[in-house]
Amino acid sequence: MSSLCQLLLDRSIATLHQVDAVLASQAHRGGAIGLELLAMDVVTETQLHELLSEIHELPSGPSSGPLLLDAAACALVPGATARAMHIVPLERRDGALMVATSHPLTGDNERLLVDRVGMSIRCVLVSELRIQQALSSYFEGPVLDSRSLALLARLDGDDVALDEQPPSSGAVSSRPGPPSSDGSLPGDWLPPSTRPSPDASEAPPSSGRGADGVAHFRHRGPLSRVDGQRALERASDVRFVLEVLVRYVRQYVDCCVLFVVRRGLATPRHAHGWTMEPLKIDLSEPGSLSEANGRGSGGLTRLGADGSDGDLRSRIGIGDDQVLIVPLTIRGRTVAILLGADEGADVESEAASELCSFAYEVAAALARIILENKREG
Repeated sequence: MSSLCQLLLDRSIATLHQVDAVLASQAHRGGAIGLELLAMDVVTETQLHELLSEIHELPSGPSSGPLLLDAAACALVPGATARAMHIVPLERRDGALMVATSHPLTGDNERLLVDRVGMSIRCVLVSELRIQQALSSYFEGPVLDSRSLALLARLDGDDVALDEQPPSSGAVSSRPGPPSSDGSLPGDWLPPSTRPSPDASEAPPSSGRGADGVAHFRHRGPLSRVDGQRALERASDVRFVLEVLVRYVRQYVDCCVLFVVRRGLATPRHAHGWTMEPLKIDLSEPGSLSEANGRGSGGLTRLGADGSDGDLRSRIGIGDDQVLIVPLTIRGRTVAILLGADEGADVESEAASELCSFAYEVAAALARIILENKREG
């Protein structure tokens, strides 16, 4: 049982029956416990923020409502960094940057952020749902699913059932852009994947069929972001999408391995630069992959010496250098985890930001294909 659920019981905020129902719903749907607590009216948004603050020993953020962002603070943090670290810059105050998050930053991520913005960082805790809302609205994060949108509408005072589609369903083209210097939102802003690129070649990435009769991704020369996006847009097979991801990733790191997650186990599926032996990592056990899976967001970290981290170190020869771990999530459920590393050096923060950003587009493509297959099947 999570520390959040245990605290609910200890404080008599929820009954054991309510907690069991929340855990059952979370196991079925995936995603954060906090979202289920809000959806099932077990706690208010203010209570959730206060509980998170107590658990993580950090101050709580705004008690309710959408996060209010300052344009000057947003300008300090690139969108890819905000998405990778799962943070939302709020304002500059007393020489520090205030950022909202749903969990404490790792030491490595905090140091990277301090170096990037040139000032100290102060974190405040809010629900995962509010972080996702802000990232989707202002930092080109994943579009929220209809259930999350309906819950946000209800929290903000609209009478919407969670099984209904709320007004403004959150299509990519209707997503607002970053605040301008006067705090307004430009009406003609488009996410990068939909912006015209005069430098992009009109020739689409190539593909071919292997001996197994299945279409595989093929591309000669450097794979640009635009070409990668085009390949994802026309992909109709999960394997093809994962091949696009690995092909793009290998331009930024020396070695990478993509784990497919099924029934709580992470199993290697694609690799570059490493020879992977048969390996299954139990994501219920402590480890860097498990932590990334729990957060639902990627970032730089150093593998530990024991447990599943120790297995990874010994099998693929990772030392003490920083590696990149990025979970690919669909509706809050992790379906794959990317691990990237450079030989004898830390993965660069710019490379990490770019790959975390591209991973969101890969997850969106996977979600589209899975939905299309369900409709056809």
